[in-house]
Amino acid sequence: MVGALIGVATFVCSVGNVPFGTVLWANGLPFGAVLSYIYADLIVPPIMDAYREYYGLQFAGVLSGMIFATAVITGVVTHFPFMGLGFIPPRSSAQIAEVGIELDYKAVLNVLATILFAGLYYLHRSEASTESQSGGAQAAD
Repeated sequence: MVGALIGVATFVCSVGNVPFGTVLWANGLPFGAVLSYIYADLIVPPIMDAYREYYGLQFAGVLSGMIFATAVITGVVTHFPFMGLGFIPPRSSAQIAEVGIELDYKAVLNVLATILFAGLYYLHRSEASTESQSGGAQAAD
């Protein structure tokens, strides 16, 4: 359950799940708990909010609870056969990359792309606002 709770609390995106799972594994979380953490990606707060919006509050709660229980059960059920068959790798084999934030061309391009996106988004929203105020109809010439 600890792995799934960490997954819900941290809501790391899918791209970051496996690297963060490796960190959890290297720092003592059991193999099955790491799997439960990875599966819990489906019950992070933004996705639960989408469930609530599409299905209603009650069914979103049931669905989130079912996914949580399934993540925990799957982690437990997978852990023991893997342990028995010797498929769980040693913790010492986990490789965690040393990373740092650098101010290089990628950072500058990311900032420029963010500014461009914000400008385009602003233009889109102001155009949509203008259309909604005029009723979306254009005057004939």
